Amino acid sequence: MLRTHVSTKTPKAPVFGMPPEYEVAAMLRADLATARTAWIDAVQNDAKEYERRQQSDFLADTNHDGEHLDFHSLRHTCGAWSALTGAHPKAVQALMRHSSITLTMDTYGHLFPGQEAETVARFPGMLGGQPQQLRATGTCDDNAALSNGA
Repeated sequence: MLRTHVSTKTPKAPVFGMPPEYEVAAMLRADLATARTAWIDAVQNDAKEYERRQQSDFLADTNHDGEHLDFHSLRHTCGAWSALTGAHPKAVQALMRHSSITLTMDTYGHLFPGQEAETVARFPGMLGGQPQQLRATGTCDDNAALSNGA
């Protein structure tokens, strides 16, 4: 559907008509309300699921904790999901248009899961071999080799 829609546009035309800047938040809330209604209505024939969805805060502009959806929330979600996919921190910095890697790491650093273990696990490859090969050259002691399963 998107391809068909885009094919009707001239090269420099906007793909979507956007409201004035001061009305974008209202547009987001209206779109969320429409999507939430469709999501709930999709299970009209299942009373239990219908009630569960009505009580859920999924696609609501305000959740049960009173937190409001806004554009900054969407931006933070984008950065957080990028970090959680294992994207390189510099790529997240570029995506988020942060002026420094410090800002990116201060904001999303805790979301780069397992980075320390993954970094240490790459050492044998950097040194040119597995623990058995490294032991033969004297660059790996037996205790380290055993802890790595060699």
